[in-house]
Amino acid sequence: MQFLKEKLQKANATIKELTYKEDWKNLTETILYRKVGTDIEINATQLPIREWPVSSETNIGTLPVGYRPPHNIFTMAHVQTADREVYTLRVLIYTDGFVKIQNPRNIAINSNYGNFFLKYSIL
Repeated sequence: MQFLKEKLQKANATIKELTYKEDWKNLTETILYRKVGTDIEINATQLPIREWPVSSETNIGTLPVGYRPPHNIFTMAHVQTADREVYTLRVLIYTDGFVKIQNPRNIAINSNYGNFFLKYSIL
């Protein structure tokens, strides 16, 4: 009976660990991150830079140890200009924690608004 009790306690501890949700932390003023179980969520409500030079790559912050991905992650962010044109920027999150945004286009972009949401596992 003691064996079953210990197994149940261990299972409950695992469930708590997998469902634990942290409060949001700031990477920048407008980019937040948090841990939800073994997942990391990054929410950029507004990109911190409005001017994206031609073919540029800009470091916007570094995630602390424990929040870094096990492999490099590449995703997209969409930005909108004052005249409502929408462009796509690359979001790069490296295993060393650097979060960078890249303008792969051959034109400079001046954006009014840009955001992205990303979720990944740290397992």
